[in-house]
Amino acid sequence: MVNYYELLEIHHTATIDEINKAYKGKALLFHPDKNNGSAAAEAMFKMLGQAKETLLDSSKRLEHDYATGVKKRPEPQPRIIHVPAKETSSNGNGGWMALAFLALLAGIAIGGSNDKRG
Repeated sequence: MVNYYELLEIHHTATIDEINKAYKGKALLFHPDKNNGSAAAEAMFKMLGQAKETLLDSSKRLEHDYATGVKKRPEPQPRIIHVPAKETSSNGNGGWMALAFLALLAGIAIGGSNDKRG
């Protein structure tokens, strides 16, 4: 990918005025009418136009900076989801009752069989 800052010979922190000034200077040098219709000059002139368009649009400029390594793309932040605590029953014994029920089930599963082997 072409680094538009290098193409226009400006720093990556260049202002809008600096970008426009650099573009005008380069565009005059590579204008097809001043270069007898040279295909290379025309290609360079078009590339300069793309550079100006990209660097003057803040979202395009940011993507260009990420693509060329001028700026590092920020790491995505992990999403933290807050789950509200469940309410207990009105008498406040919901947690104990659930534990007692689980203990009862565990007791049945472990040794509550009526199968007597002798």
